[in-house]
Formats: sequence, C-alpha cells, structure tokens
Amino acid sequence: MPPTHPDQELYKLSLVVRAAGIFDGDPNNNANPTSLMSRQQMAKVLVNAFRLEDLADVEADVHDLDKAAPYFREHIKILSENGVTTVKEFRPTDTTTRGQFASFLVRAYDAMHAAPFWTMINPDPVTTIIGIEPELPETVTVFLTNGLTTEMRVEWDTTGWNLNEVGRYTITGVVLDRGWHIDLEVFVEDVRHTDPVVEK
Repeated sequence: MPPTHPDQELYKLSLVVRAAGIFDGDPNNNANPTSLMSRQQMAKVLVNAFRLEDLADVEADVHDLDKAAPYFREHIKILSENGVTTVKEFRPTDTTTRGQFASFLVRAYDAMHAAPFWTMINPDPVTTIIGIEPELPETVTVFLTNGLTTEMRVEWDTTGWNLNEVGRYTITGVVLDRGWHIDLEVFVEDVRHTDPVVEK
C-alpha cells in the first residue's frame, strides 16, 4: 500500500500491524486492503496477533492440511490445538465472513487467556482518610507465559477493613473467571485540618 493511499488511517494501521508481525502483505509487499481474506491467511493473523503456541501435548485434528499452502499449515495446526477451530475440514483456501472472523477472534482471545500466567503484579497500596471509601483498582496486570500482558478484572472482599479507624488493612481480591487470589494494602489515615502557623 503506497503512502499516497487515499485512506490514510488504513495506511497507518497497515504499517502498525506489519511492524507487529501480524500482517505480512503479499509477495510484492502489498497489503491489499480490499481483497478477501482466506481462512489460512486468517489462521496466521490470529496466531501472530494472540501469540498462540504449538501445544506439544495436544494433537491437531484437521484433515485437509494438504490443501493449505505449506507456510500456513503450522498456523492452522496451532488453531486446532488451542481449540480456536474445532472442525476437521478447515477449508484453508475458502474466504471467511465477518461473522466467522468474529467467532475466531473470541476463541483466540480465550485461548490466549487460557495460557498459564507467569506473574501477577500486585496493585499499589491505596490510601484514604477516615470515613471515606477509597477507589479500588478494577483490574490487575498479569504477565502470561506467551509473553503478552493483559488486564484482568478483580473483585475485592472489603469486609475486613474499618474505614472509621486509622490503620493498615489487607483485603483480598479474586481475579474474575480465574479464581486467583491477590492482596491489596489499604491505609486509613486521620487527616486533621489546622490553621497554619503565622510567624510574627
């Protein structure tokens, strides 16, 4: 796609996805934005975008890999291993509809989050003053083993604090849909407002 393409947003985004290794373009380095996408091309895009990995202990169950171009076969197998596709006849050279692509996106997203997490970042402590309920973080940062960073929603159990008493409290949160537990420190302070001392 030349820099003079009339759709400048499309041109700039094509550079972004190419730089990220998600889209490569055709052999002539053209993005071909108006062309239809084949299912085998879609497989490569999803594997690259969500960094899905070859699962050594899972066998791909696709019976028509021989119909795919050799450089797309591994991507199709990875989709099958990760449950992004469950059909035995993948039809690699067929085009994909917007609805089909949306379904693949959701399953690829779920597969990415199914990867074991590497580490979970504890949120920064929260400080409030007596009688004021603090704003708690809605998400926590999780590093996955496939190298991606994601934000996951968390639900906090606030029954263990007393906002009417100065102190340091530790509350526990549960990362939704995963069941992981995480702690958050909450400091309740007593802020007394006094008139400033004026030197004479």
